[in-house]
Amino acid sequence: MVQMFSQLGMGAISLLEAALLLLLIPLRIYTPTSQLDSNISYWQFIKKHIAPLAAESIRMTAFVILWGLLLIIPGLFKQIRWYFVPFVVITDKKYQSGEVDALDRSNSLINGITLLVGIIILTDFVIQYLIDSYGQSFQGPLKFFGLFTAGILTLGVSIYSYILLYSLFKKRNAEVPYSED
Repeated sequence: MVQMFSQLGMGAISLLEAALLLLLIPLRIYTPTSQLDSNISYWQFIKKHIAPLAAESIRMTAFVILWGLLLIIPGLFKQIRWYFVPFVVITDKKYQSGEVDALDRSNSLINGITLLVGIIILTDFVIQYLIDSYGQSFQGPLKFFGLFTAGILTLGVSIYSYILLYSLFKKRNAEVPYSED
């Protein structure tokens, strides 16, 4: 019985995390950009950006899988180099007007800081893994509490990592000129 509640709790935390990351982060990005274009509602903003974001994510994943088929390391390298694709899709005006490719822009923004971004992603993964492992070590009636607490903590780590990477994206976007292709 306890295991069933634990699984339900983990599922609820996963749904909460997905809802927060899919709805609140675009809302947070929407707030500064809405000052530039006050005629657009939040739902119009979502419609304008979710479809391109899904298309670019599928394209990025397909290329990472293809690179990963060669060897695991090139696939991981490309995944890191294209980590800023969602930020480019949502915030870059040149991408939205069709002047820039999201994968190319992300690649150029991460050029020179690939190791730093890789360390941030790896640190995020390791911290979340350790928190999840600790949360699963609880036994008996405290197991649900441990899993719930671990889920909340990993959500916080995810949000912090996304904020850190978005801040790095904004800094690099201001520094790195667009390529002349």
